[in-house]
Amino acid sequence: MMSSNNNNGDVGMAVGLVVAGLACLALMAFFAAAFIAFVMTVLALFAWNRPLRIGRKFVITPEEARGFVKRGLAGMGLVPFFFVLLDVLLGVTIEWDFLPYMALFGYVAGSLGIEVLMAEMDDAVPDQAWPQEQRPALPEPETRPVAEKPAPFRYATWDDEEEQA
Repeated sequence: MMSSNNNNGDVGMAVGLVVAGLACLALMAFFAAAFIAFVMTVLALFAWNRPLRIGRKFVITPEEARGFVKRGLAGMGLVPFFFVLLDVLLGVTIEWDFLPYMALFGYVAGSLGIEVLMAEMDDAVPDQAWPQEQRPALPEPETRPVAEKPAPFRYATWDDEEEQA
């Protein structure tokens, strides 16, 4: 017998709303990361041949700029290649209309994602783990003998000669 109450779908609807909300948050995070990767790519292109200084402390060297763009291009090619392998080897059906999004995800993951991972790895390694440059010790400062203090200054009086004798 079935109940005439129509409350069986409440849990399913709540789960569906939570999943839809998480999907929207994931899409917003992806497009925010894509925008950041776009801005950083433009900055990297400006720094391609000579260092680009932004503010007092932030400098993009040509090596960093080229590495950022090259990692992005590698990710742009590898992610669609991975989906081709899934299609060929495992028979997973891939919707090829999403190929531009796959390439964009690959670029963002390759450039920005690896940049973030490298920054985290640099922060995780303590400074003591790297060999420290040995500097020669400074010579000891010379100690000079302390000269005797002269007698305090006094004005002369008319009977000075008699006191000194």
